Amino acid sequence: MIEKKPFDEKIETERLILKPYEKTFDCAIMLYNAIKNNWDFLTRFLDKMLNTKSPEDEYAWIASMSEKWENMDGPCYSVWTKDGNFVGSCDLHSMSYERQTAEVGYWLKQEYAGKGYITEALRALEDNFFARGFNRLTIIVDTENTPSEKVAIRCGYTKEGIMREWHYNPTFKSYRDMYLYSKLKSEWEKQR
Repeated sequence: MIEKKPFDEKIETERLILKPYEKTFDCAIMLYNAIKNNWDFLTRFLDKMLNTKSPEDEYAWIASMSEKWENMDGPCYSVWTKDGNFVGSCDLHSMSYERQTAEVGYWLKQEYAGKGYITEALRALEDNFFARGFNRLTIIVDTENTPSEKVAIRCGYTKEGIMREWHYNPTFKSYRDMYLYSKLKSEWEKQR
């Protein structure tokens, strides 16, 4: 089993800064506005965002992410350009120190789509994750979410298969098939 230790408070890449969400109401308002201004773009495949009804909801979410961070149960990073623009989010969840695994989640504002920001953020998060001794990362993506699938492919993840009707999505009003992608530490080492 891997020893729990604090996550890096800041990860820098060529163009980005990844840092925890600030547990402030101003941050909650910023996040709420980002989601509301990108509502159709984000909620199509990220139906958990349908629960976003107010800045207070986002403050509660930030508080829960802060608690996970403090307990070392999974970092959730806000993603910013180096010139100070909020781009989106990249996180590790379903983290198991015993199995040495986690699932990756990410989203970005529509205006930043197609610029490689999530690919860049994911690679930085992977470097941090695998360097800690973890062995496996997974990405679960709706079979119709081609942009998200392309991120997994660009980052060298292996498609393991389709999880049939794995998730009910209220936007589509149906159970959705999901692709399961994974990357192992040994594969990450070869790609470096």
